[in-house]
Amino acid sequence: MAMARNLGRIRLEKVAAANGQAYSVPYVAGGDELWNDYAQQTPGCIYLVVDDSGSIVGAGPDPAWNLIEGYDIWEVEGDDWKGAVFKHWNGTEVVE
Repeated sequence: MAMARNLGRIRLEKVAAANGQAYSVPYVAGGDELWNDYAQQTPGCIYLVVDDSGSIVGAGPDPAWNLIEGYDIWEVEGDDWKGAVFKHWNGTEVVE
């Protein structure tokens, strides 16, 4: 894996749609940038959802699949993500 970038902690903000239904909009924690816009600045990566202990609780090629408030999302170049869930991310690589 040649590149890894921590996209930060997800913050979900409730917004009311025109029909009155609430939905969540993901932002980068500590910033006002929409998370999806921020994530897509580097296409062709996989995304790891990582809790505070470094455990990987989600992974996939589409960042919208794994938006969990309060978890970090790492953008990682490569495509070998299927076995990453429930392993550990040390900030550089997936380890046992």
